[in-house]
Amino acid sequence: MTASFHLNRLTASAAAEWNSADGDQVLDVALWFDRCGRPQRNVRLRYHHGELIARTALPAAAPPLPLAVIPPLVNAHTHLEFSSLPEPLQPSCPFTEWIGAVIRCRRNIPDPADAVAAGLKECSDAGVLGVGEITTSDAGHSALSAVSAGTVVSFRELTGFLPDRIDAQMTILQNHIRACRQTESQDRPCLPGISPHAPYSVHPELFRAAVSACEHHQVPLAVHLAETREERELLECGTGPFRSFLESLDLWHPRVLKPGTRIRSWLQELRRLRHALAIHCNYLEQDEIAFLGRHPQIAAVYCPRTHAFFGHAPHPWQKILAGGGTVILATDGRSSNPDLNLWKEVRFLAARAPSMSVETLLPMVTVRAADALGLSLHPAAATLIAIPHDSPEALLSAAAFPIGTLISRSKRMTLSLNGRSLSS
Repeated sequence: MTASFHLNRLTASAAAEWNSADGDQVLDVALWFDRCGRPQRNVRLRYHHGELIARTALPAAAPPLPLAVIPPLVNAHTHLEFSSLPEPLQPSCPFTEWIGAVIRCRRNIPDPADAVAAGLKECSDAGVLGVGEITTSDAGHSALSAVSAGTVVSFRELTGFLPDRIDAQMTILQNHIRACRQTESQDRPCLPGISPHAPYSVHPELFRAAVSACEHHQVPLAVHLAETREERELLECGTGPFRSFLESLDLWHPRVLKPGTRIRSWLQELRRLRHALAIHCNYLEQDEIAFLGRHPQIAAVYCPRTHAFFGHAPHPWQKILAGGGTVILATDGRSSNPDLNLWKEVRFLAARAPSMSVETLLPMVTVRAADALGLSLHPAAATLIAIPHDSPEALLSAAAFPIGTLISRSKRMTLSLNGRSLSS
């Protein structure tokens, strides 16, 4: 029997030896977290043929690496086409002017494939093994195959406020699902998802048709909902900045939205799906929060630093959780966020909600985020977080940062380091 190989230092050469070991691969760590976010201190992990076969207490004489091993990080909502931006787009307010800046930026991106590839690498370097990407072009979709590890759900964006756009958008939907399904047997698949953009940019019939298609094909759906107060005004009254914005683009039609339309009606459509993402949910009313509590398969996606960038009112994420709903965290894109580091979202939120435990926050970027996307990640896969000490609270400290990932490949565990040292 080939001897086991212990990893006792985090360097590129040591990782290369560990990755090529013929026998068992052994990792001694200060903290290990299960799928529920519960920690165990000073743990020896033993892998065999790419599977975790033993998890035991570390012998007293064996010093652990200053690492926390957590379930794989999953960034459930990104717009990678903006990954080349050095800073978020301005102005952030009013929101319709920011949308105008997004439209102009998208037209001027020289090669969206390059930006998408750069964004995927940035996510990977931040310890992410699953990504939910909003795909707006064929070029952007083709670039998703450049991901070095993990799995991507490619949510093809649909837009069309006027009824004459519905058929063309449904053709895009069908073609996208077909293209993604052709890669599902590969080791690093690009899974299909659909994203009818938002109530102010998608005809209600297009939204319902997209939901029906996702139900039929069993693929997840993501939609931006309740992002601003102005969105609610448009739906309920047909007035406000969004109407003026649509009129400026010659896209307004007074009979598209019925007077008194509410966010609740859009949420009710989502209950038909096994996996649905309601993006942002900044301005929910109490009955809508209660609805999410009764339908936890609809995940409210909260992007804390993007939320702060726009200066929104306090987010109802704690109310959603208290009511039994599902909340997951994500970065959004660089058009509204300084970077794509998901772990910074966790630390940002932890600093503003110090009463929230690790056990509450960790699943919001790991197992619950994976479940929301419909991902089945390998049970031995993990993200490695460098930590300053071995208490569970260390995971949320300013000194903690992602340093690498573990994935099962070719019947052994492969450790990928992102180049940062433990002294960073």
